[in-house]
Parts: sequence; C-alpha cells; structure tokens
Amino acid sequence: ATVVIPAGSAGASLDLSLLDDGLYEGSETIELQLQGASGADVDASAALHLVTVLDDDAAPEVSFVAASSSVGEGAGAASVEVALSAASGLPVTVEFAASGDAVEGVDYALGSASPLVIAAGQTSAQIPITLLDDGLDEADETVVLTLGAATDATVGAVGAHTLSILDDDAQPTVGFDLAAASVGEGAGSAAATVSLSAASGRDVSVPFALSGTATEGVDFTLGVSSPLVIPAGQTSVAVPVTLSDDLLDEPSETVVLTLGAADFADAGAQQEFVLTVEDDDATPTVGFVTASSSAGEASGVLSIALALSAPSGQEVSVTLGVGG
Repeated sequence: ATVVIPAGSAGASLDLSLLDDGLYEGSETIELQLQGASGADVDASAALHLVTVLDDDAAPEVSFVAASSSVGEGAGAASVEVALSAASGLPVTVEFAASGDAVEGVDYALGSASPLVIAAGQTSAQIPITLLDDGLDEADETVVLTLGAATDATVGAVGAHTLSILDDDAQPTVGFDLAAASVGEGAGSAAATVSLSAASGRDVSVPFALSGTATEGVDFTLGVSSPLVIPAGQTSVAVPVTLSDDLLDEPSETVVLTLGAADFADAGAQQEFVLTVEDDDATPTVGFVTASSSAGEASGVLSIALALSAPSGQEVSVTLGVGG
C-alpha cells in the first residue's frame, strides 16, 4: 500500500477497515512497517507501528447435544456428540469423565481420552464408544459422561450425557442336571445339581418344594433352604442332602425336589429330581421267645411271645401253622 502526503502538508493518515468475523479468537495484531519513501527519508526509529485488534466476541458454550441416548449392546459402537453454541476462532478443549454402572473395559471402551478437542472453525466433535457384547443376560447398563473444565469456552446447560446400553441377551434356562439318582442309606450324603443353560450377569433365584416318602429330619436333612441362588457368573449350585442311617429294615424311600418359577431364568427341561434312598439294613428274624409253654385248661387265654432279632421299620406279618 502507498500513502501520499500532499505538498505543504506535515503528514497524512492511513485508514484500516476492521472486519468483525463474529468468532471468539482473542486479540490480534497488525504490524505496519515503512519500507521506503520518495521525497523523504524513512526515520528508522518510527518506521514500525503495531495495531492491536481487541476481540469483542464472547467465548462459546460447550455442551452435549442431548442429555441421553440408548443403543443395543450388540450394535458394536456408539458416539456422543459435544457441540459449541457458535464456531470459535480458537481450538476448544474440554475435560470429560465417565461413570455409571457399566464397567469400562468389560462393558465398553472409550475411543478417545480426555480432553476432547473441537478444532478452530468447527462446531462439534464426537466421543466414540466401543460396546463389548458379553453374552450375559443382565440389566440395562449406563455410561454417564460429564464435562469438566473447558479452555476457550464455558460449559453449557447440558453438561452430562447418559448412554443406556440395552441388553440383548436371552435369559438362560434353569433345571436339574439329572431326573433321578439313587444312593445307599449308609452313604452319608448325596447331592442334586441345579444348572443354568448359560452363565447370567445377574443372580438367578429359584424356589423349590420338597416331597417324597422319606421324612425330613428323620431320614435326611437338606443343606440349603428355598430359594436356591446361582450367583452372577456361575452356572450351577448343589443341593446337599445328609442321610440318616436309622438301622431299621424298611422299604427304599424317596426325596423329591421340584423347582418353581425362577427370577431371571426360564424353566428348563428337567424341573423335578427324585433321589431314591436305598435301605441297607438286613431283614430281622422272627421266632418264639421260648420253645415251649404250658397252661391249665381252665386258663382261657394263653399268650405266647414272638420276638424280632431287631426292630423293623415296617410291619412284620407272621403266618402260623397249627398242629399237634
């Protein structure tokens, strides 16, 4: 550019037109330097002029575009958008933190670390999230992202975003491993196993009812009470049965376990288990207490004693033959 100082004048003015770009960008400088003159010598001490243009635009606000969103666990990926209220002439950085009941590294992974940077001239950026499908039936989980300190922006009204990860895994089924088993009365113990078709991400609770011909507290005791709980991540639990050896000859007896409606599992194929407790006591012998007896004809009734070699758990019927 050239400035002309008319003859007879002591000086002239240089007019600069300033353009208001509407961008928050901080103060800027314009450097003017006299490079040469015709009809005058350049004063080296006054050959440089610095103009400071003071920015009058407010810093933009930075916030999430929405307060919440949801995505299926099997989608593989999601992203959460952070936006400025207006473009900025400076890059905007904003810290963020993740919380919620979803576990980072188990349920999801963040695709970028804090802070998030929105480049100068841009109005938004994304926080990418990789979803990890664990194959476990579980409750829906959340990732809560919260904005922290920002540089060259202020945090707006929507400073937190809740991403709901919707579980897409079917409930497992629950049932006994076996329909029936048998054990000798003298074995001391036995067990029935209740299993899930697959591990679950939650505790599975299943009630059970007890029946059969064996008597609880006399012939056996259970080591657990209803309901059974299979902890999250486990696939089975045992129902221990302690057997009582009563030394009585008796028929085999049964302990019948029947499952009820479970929480967080569907009914499997085998809902009943029959444990047969086989008696191992010898059959007692029966005979007269004495080989002979006598009584007067006028006595009317004569009692003749029979005895077992040991008590029996069942009724003993003896057939008598009469001769003489």
